[in-house]
Amino acid sequence: MLAEGNASLHSLATVPQRTHPFTPLLTAVRVIPPLYIGVLVVGVDFSSRVPLPGFLIAGFIAIAAALVVAAISAVAWWRLTYYFDADGDLRVNSGLLQRQVRRLQLSRLQSVDAVAPLIPRLFGFVELRVEVAGSGDSRVVLRFLRRDEATKLQEEILSRHAQQESVASADEVGPALAPLATGDLLATVPTGRLLISLLLRTSTVALFIFTALFVAMTVAFQGWAALVLALITGGVPLFAIVREFLTYSDFTVTRSRQGLRLRSGLLQTQSRTVPAGRVQAAEFIAPLLWRRFDWVRVQLTVAGTQSEGSEVGRTVLLPVAPRAQAMSVLAEVMPGLNLDDIAWVCAPPGARWRAPVQWKFLAFAETAKYIVTRSGRITRRMAFASHDRVQSVGMSEGLWQRRLGLASVEFHIAPGPINITSWHMDLAQARPLVNREIACMLLAARAV
Repeated sequence: MLAEGNASLHSLATVPQRTHPFTPLLTAVRVIPPLYIGVLVVGVDFSSRVPLPGFLIAGFIAIAAALVVAAISAVAWWRLTYYFDADGDLRVNSGLLQRQVRRLQLSRLQSVDAVAPLIPRLFGFVELRVEVAGSGDSRVVLRFLRRDEATKLQEEILSRHAQQESVASADEVGPALAPLATGDLLATVPTGRLLISLLLRTSTVALFIFTALFVAMTVAFQGWAALVLALITGGVPLFAIVREFLTYSDFTVTRSRQGLRLRSGLLQTQSRTVPAGRVQAAEFIAPLLWRRFDWVRVQLTVAGTQSEGSEVGRTVLLPVAPRAQAMSVLAEVMPGLNLDDIAWVCAPPGARWRAPVQWKFLAFAETAKYIVTRSGRITRRMAFASHDRVQSVGMSEGLWQRRLGLASVEFHIAPGPINITSWHMDLAQARPLVNREIACMLLAARAV
């Protein structure tokens, strides 16, 4: 069976291909608006030398720079080819001055995201971002492809990844998977709910309150001219709201063969797949003003995914959703988790001296498959991780904790935004919890 699987992989090699020939032009067009605005902001004045208005001069400079970018991009486009090799992995050849050959091992695939920036999207083009587990730069961006070509390539990469995993498995070896099919629609995020949730977020409300107080005090001491400051200080929360609103607009979650397919974006659309087997942990986040509507945000830690600070939303499974809907979607990647059946073990009364604000909400719970922790008073957090995803477990006792008979237990998982820690437990409960978790980890390791 393994020999047949390897033979099928070798038959899937393809010839080298290039992205769409319009790629250099689209790359150049994208740089014209920022270059034009930049020239105007700098305020270069050639009126004494050239009898043309400033906006025309800025346009000529931006177009000239775009032509240079187009020429360089044309050379880069010609030298970039991609194909699948005889082992079923993705090969990408690129480089301007120095030739670079990269092999993306699809058995270590983490994500395949189809991103459509505003200007390319107007012409029906997207870019495909392929990321695999590994150190250093483990991502390749193929820009630009027609939408149907990008979808086909995305589905082929995911199918090849699933095929390689099935060939590598000694328990289940079968024929190649069919092309990825669109599954059931699991959840959508209405625009009104998204906007209200962003306005009612704790950080947003705090920034608006701070802005109002700051402006009021400034007006009281310096007069109404200080209202200009509102354009600056008030812009901080507004910028955060607008940015996330553009990112999460039209958010949908659908079931696919390889996991959950997430699609969102207003100016720049993004489609990505969350493989169920790569999810290391999940977390519900419920700010104070959301709890009246029983809303939560669901975020994930996915193994091997790079931390991209410039990309909002790569770890978000649902930006906002009712708790029941969030649980139903989370069950797709973390099956068997039922919050109604778990028994919480709360922090002891002595924890009030160590964490006076949130000690009543500190707790942990164990099930046969998961470890669950709870924390926070203003913004409540509930984190989940499967025992077989825990890489190590540690117990810490600070000086103050030792005097109170407390300890904190931390469950170490793959790097990501989620911290699985049971804070300020009774020391008599912390040590047995560590021993039980170690036993669960050993049992899960033997089962693999």
